Amino acid sequence: MPPAGDLDSTINVFTYEISTASLCQIQTLSLLPENFHGRNIAAHLQVGAASRFLYVSNRGHDSIAVFAIDLADGMLRRIDQLSSGGKTPRNLVIDPTGRLLVVANQDSDNLAIFHIDPWTGYPTPTNRTYQTPSSTCLTFLVSERRFHEAR
Repeated sequence: MPPAGDLDSTINVFTYEISTASLCQIQTLSLLPENFHGRNIAAHLQVGAASRFLYVSNRGHDSIAVFAIDLADGMLRRIDQLSSGGKTPRNLVIDPTGRLLVVANQDSDNLAIFHIDPWTGYPTPTNRTYQTPSSTCLTFLVSERRFHEAR
């Protein structure tokens, strides 16, 4: 049986066999640094622009795990682990331009904003946060006109 993912803080990669309509697990990676031994539950994952990077929030470790996605075989490579900018990151979302990562930190009542490097996928804190009570879910609603102006 494959690991649970959110409960054991792992990310699992599967292939899909069309002829048999079945999944085959090909990779399992921890979402946490090796030296972390506290309680953690994974919360949300988000694939970045061009499907090259994956971001996963960790509630307990209060971090974002960053992975590169190999476009040839779908395998993941850990890039880094960074602070979520608050406590208990529940949700994260990438803006429509692919340049910003916004993290909803539920227990610190804030949204933390990160700039995403388009080449490395690495999110860098912008040191901009917004107070909002018990943030748990984010989405972008953008008019067609404003989206094209931002690009």
